Amino acid sequence: MVDSSQSSKSNRASSRRSAPPVFLTAGDCTAFLPSLGITNVWVSFDPVIDPDTSPLITGTYVTHPGYCEEGFVHSINDLSVILLQSAPSGVTPVDLPGPGLLDSMSTAGTLKGQLFTAV
Repeated sequence: MVDSSQSSKSNRASSRRSAPPVFLTAGDCTAFLPSLGITNVWVSFDPVIDPDTSPLITGTYVTHPGYCEEGFVHSINDLSVILLQSAPSGVTPVDLPGPGLLDSMSTAGTLKGQLFTAV
């Protein structure tokens, strides 16, 4: 995700495309933007982003309404989506797990020892 501040663009967060026009990121990547007066955000799917040359897709960010940051402790609602103006071509959305997956794995005893990739 790239944001604009005082007519310059800067790289802010890594994220994943979760559906054709939806980009999933962390709430702490967008929650502070209104306080800076930032309303325009862009998304690039380049592996290394150069705000001046990378293709950028305009989007509108929506921070989870339950997001709350207290010190360095982030809430479980540390989510945000960016609603893209257009779906990028050639980018496959990630498959997200269904609701309750971790609970069912815990109940089945298969959660312990699992490795997860934090993004």
